[in-house]
Amino acid sequence: SHMSPVGIFRTDAQGKTTYVNPKWCELSGLTPEQAKGDDWIKAVHPEDRQKILDGWYERVNLEESSSTEYRFLKPDGSVVWVLGNALPEKNADGINGYIGTITDITQIKQAQEKLERSERRFRELTELLPQSIWEIDLNGMVTFVNKYGLESMGYTYEDFKKGVNIFETIVPEFREETIRLFKRRLQGETAPGLEYPAQRRNGERFPALVYSSPIVDNGIVVGLRGISIDITEIKKTQQELETYRNHLELLVKERTEELEAVNEELTSANEELYNQREKLIETLQELKNAQQTLIQSEKMASLGQLTAGIAHEINNPINFITSNIQPLRRNIAEIVEVMQGYRSIEASKAKEQMAALKLREEELGISESINELDEIIG
Repeated sequence: SHMSPVGIFRTDAQGKTTYVNPKWCELSGLTPEQAKGDDWIKAVHPEDRQKILDGWYERVNLEESSSTEYRFLKPDGSVVWVLGNALPEKNADGINGYIGTITDITQIKQAQEKLERSERRFRELTELLPQSIWEIDLNGMVTFVNKYGLESMGYTYEDFKKGVNIFETIVPEFREETIRLFKRRLQGETAPGLEYPAQRRNGERFPALVYSSPIVDNGIVVGLRGISIDITEIKKTQQELETYRNHLELLVKERTEELEAVNEELTSANEELYNQREKLIETLQELKNAQQTLIQSEKMASLGQLTAGIAHEINNPINFITSNIQPLRRNIAEIVEVMQGYRSIEASKAKEQMAALKLREEELGISESINELDEIIG
């Protein structure tokens, strides 16, 4: 017993300690003398002490074996977790005592506590997330789900304890396809988030985006874990964006058509301006020619005055031309004014300037002036 890797103790028939080995002393921090009788309980952690003592004497009274975990609080303040096991020793007259062992499980308990802290942190985090976090076994039965997942799907914790199959949260017409995809995921097929038509317990349907991965334990796939996101608002936003995009495209199309119409109108206006310009140039040339003719006519009129012998039939036309020289000059000046206006038209203001020039033509009576020139020249 001195070389044993576990602590060994013996008691009498009443459960009072009579012997402890060195390993027991090492684990408890007591000496063999300090451990005798019920004094060994002083080494047990105060929080465990009464429970362990009551449990031990309960097993002794029942003459049964005992197995329990508890803590030693050593004089230096360190804590040692042990697993205590005890068996009754019997002879022909009955139980004459107990023999037991204590095994140091401190590292195991520390690992368990670390794992429990990690699991607790994981579960606390899942409770904070506004998405459904879940785990299922190979049959699709939900083995874990966070609070949001239960509430958003319309289930209670009591429903979860009774058993909920995740395929019940899929609309009936899509369940067969979902089961097929579920089996492929269990076989290791990777995939991005998949969209499913889900339904709540009350039958309300909504689009869900699901991300999942296999749960592997000791190299064996034992289920699936994942996250489900209600994308109703995302879908609504996408629809609104699509409607807005279509509206913008319509506005762009209408604006493009308007610009094309304006461009055609400007092209037509430019052609009209070019034609009028050519016509005005032609008219100006005719006016210049008429001016030369009038100058010659004035000279002829002067010559007629000097030659009193020219016949009366010739004098009358010359007198007519002479009397109309000033109105004709005014008409020519007005036509030149309008022609210069057309020449100075700006493309960006073509419509407004053309409208103003047409109004000016009407005010001056350009058409009548041109007709009068044609009659005089003709």
